[in-house]
Amino acid sequence: MLVNPTADLLPEIDEIQKVSKLIAFKVAKAAMDAGVAPIISDEQLQHAIEKNFWKPEYRHYKRVAF
Repeated sequence: MLVNPTADLLPEIDEIQKVSKLIAFKVAKAAMDAGVAPIISDEQLQHAIEKNFWKPEYRHYKRVAF
C-alpha cells in the first residue's frame, strides 16, 4: 500500500472517512477469517459499516457576549 515513501503519514483530510471505512472493512474481514466474528457477505459488511459510521453533525450556535 506504500506508494510514496516520502508522503505524509496520515491521509488527506478529505480522504479520512474513505480510509477509515476501508480499515474497518479489512479488520472485520480479518476477524471473520480468524473465526472470532460471524461470517457475512461483503455487501452486508459494507452496509453495516455505512450504517454504524459516525457522521459529524454540529449544531448551529450564535455567539453572544457574557
